[in-house]
Amino acid sequence: MLETLRLDTNKLFGSLQLDFGKLQYLKYFSVANNNLTGTIPSSFGSSNSSLVLVDLSWNQLTGVIPPQVQSVHLRSLRVLTLAHNHLNGSIPSWIGSLKSLQVLVLSHNYLQGPIPQNLADLDGFKVTSNSSASKSGAFTLNQRVNLTLRGESQEYAYVLVTTTYFDLSSNALTGEIPQDLGKLIALRYLTLSNNRLEGEIPPNFGSLWELETLDQSQNNLTGTIPSGLAHISSLSNFNVSFNNLQGLIPADGFGQFSTFDASSFLPGNPGLCGDVIKRACISPPQQLQPLNLSQKDDPWTHFTNAISIPGFWVGMTIGFCSVIFVFISWAPARSFVFHPKKRLAGGVHSHYGAYKTRS
Repeated sequence: MLETLRLDTNKLFGSLQLDFGKLQYLKYFSVANNNLTGTIPSSFGSSNSSLVLVDLSWNQLTGVIPPQVQSVHLRSLRVLTLAHNHLNGSIPSWIGSLKSLQVLVLSHNYLQGPIPQNLADLDGFKVTSNSSASKSGAFTLNQRVNLTLRGESQEYAYVLVTTTYFDLSSNALTGEIPQDLGKLIALRYLTLSNNRLEGEIPPNFGSLWELETLDQSQNNLTGTIPSGLAHISSLSNFNVSFNNLQGLIPADGFGQFSTFDASSFLPGNPGLCGDVIKRACISPPQQLQPLNLSQKDDPWTHFTNAISIPGFWVGMTIGFCSVIFVFISWAPARSFVFHPKKRLAGGVHSHYGAYKTRS
């Protein structure tokens, strides 16, 4: 009939050989902050449906997270923390089937591979402060749980139904951040820092209206910072430093983004710009228009490209009027055009006569 077994913060060592299958009424189990080694028992979640909290953090456990757990036997599990161990392998997909889970902490291990897509199915991360399910307030843990909030480790004796904590930081996770994580509309604390994640920050993260902490620093993320993040009024802790992001840091929506200093964006991110990091945005150079191959050998095309058409006609008009004026007002010009023979003979004699006269 045992419901609570709390052995945390002692000097226990050796392997964890507890048979969870024989403890049908066990709700709260913690062996955190000891020196336990070995693997997580395969009996974990095998036939127990009463577990609410399991805390194995701050030990020296090795091996993989058991891959063959029947999540239906853990339908009451709200808190699962395996942080600060030496676990490896991938994150098993059965974790995404824990419908009551609202605190998931797998940080500071050696977990590899992608983030499972079905973690977006965690219904416990969809209970918003305005939903009817949140009216039950808080449930008592009957034991402390250690969570790291805003970079500081704190102990909690209870967890609100609307407290949603998702921490996969300091592992070796790869691949892109699943777009569907943006469907976890009640997320308050999301930490994915210090991994090897690639791709862009999902644009729908701007719909996580209750988000208070978003830390995606020390990854290989590219693209821009979604503009919607600047409109989350509850966001008080934000960090995307040590990535390869680019573009303008989003304009402030409700005053929160203006509170983040340059350390939220730098070092790293050589392509980011904005007032907060005192880096001006440079417009990309205009591209030259490609040459139309059908016109490249057309002389008229080269001619019209080289001159101004209105200027050409103005010049032609002025030149024509000048010729007419000279023709009308100057008699030698008329003689030159209408009496070419006389012009030739007279010109010779007149030049000769002028020469004689000058002599």
